[in-house]
Amino acid sequence: MSSRIAFRTRSELEIMDDGYKWRKYGKKSVKNSPNLRNYYKCSFEGCNVKKTVERDRDDSSYVITTYDSVHNHESPFSTSYTQISSFLSSDS
Repeated sequence: MSSRIAFRTRSELEIMDDGYKWRKYGKKSVKNSPNLRNYYKCSFEGCNVKKTVERDRDDSSYVITTYDSVHNHESPFSTSYTQISSFLSSDS
């Protein structure tokens, strides 16, 4: 079973850092929109999460990011944070 979740965020940046590493695999024009939709896959081996990123067709100051599925691994950011926290805790 697949999960889908979308976020609409006001941003000048097209891509916002969500803590995961992504590989772009395509882009296409969207019907009734002047903006392109970009397609990404999670670069972690064996993870099948995909995301699409596009500007809102009615207000281009917003970016719509849609995630399909759920990661089967931790975020590289949370792993690094955990290692740093453990290091700092053991230093006392």
